[in-house]
Amino acid sequence: MTQIRFGEEDERRAASLLEWHGEIPTRWSGADHRQHPDIRAVLREIHIESIPSVPQDVTLVGTRAVVGSAVWGLVVSDDVYLQPIPDLTNGRRFSVHCQIGGRGVSEFINVHTGEPFVEADDNEIVGGGIGALYIVGVLEVSRGVVAARSPLYLIKRTGIRFPEDIWFIARNGAIVPLLSPDIVPMKARIAFQSSPDPAHVPTRVFVSGLLGDRMYALTPKSTKFFGFLEADGTACPGIGWITDRALRYCESGSGRLVEYAVADH
Repeated sequence: MTQIRFGEEDERRAASLLEWHGEIPTRWSGADHRQHPDIRAVLREIHIESIPSVPQDVTLVGTRAVVGSAVWGLVVSDDVYLQPIPDLTNGRRFSVHCQIGGRGVSEFINVHTGEPFVEADDNEIVGGGIGALYIVGVLEVSRGVVAARSPLYLIKRTGIRFPEDIWFIARNGAIVPLLSPDIVPMKARIAFQSSPDPAHVPTRVFVSGLLGDRMYALTPKSTKFFGFLEADGTACPGIGWITDRALRYCESGSGRLVEYAVADH
């Protein structure tokens, strides 16, 4: 495996590769009396900031060891998940799609309560509940036998479309997701900002369901800043959902906040 790619076709990126050289750490689970991967244990040896960030969908790219092999992607979190669709092409190169964790923000938010999950020793959640650790790799299978394995690589899932997506704000010392007011959180929509650096990168506002469905851009591509957080990470005054169909966000043409806009969809 030579690359971990992500993003839309006009914004394709590659995450840096951070190889995990040891065995996958495990822990004993009293719930089902089995050993499970303990991904958070890698933080005893590797600082979280050095682990590359990716969004929910990535593509593992590389060169086959055996031409004609089936190449399967695997994702490790609280268990080992073989991805459902392998690369079955006959060429030397392979490209395998992997889903990293739950869809949308269901990886980080309890869809029944609307509250962020809490970091604990028995889960992969990190960063105050807004990120999660994983290990990825590929297996080559030829004639029913494992013909080759790639190294294993550490990644950190933090976003939806891109790793920099901001779908939360800090309020009263707590992380609060940007959810529309709804009696049933599962039916709520979440708003997110496409970049944390409005001083240097044009930003956009997106909305979607908690599972990443019904996603669309609320603001156009432009040189303006549209979002919820200023360059220093503080929340713009007055932002957030007004109703379940109206959202207030910040708009600026030069990095300076000049007005608020309300969008109704």
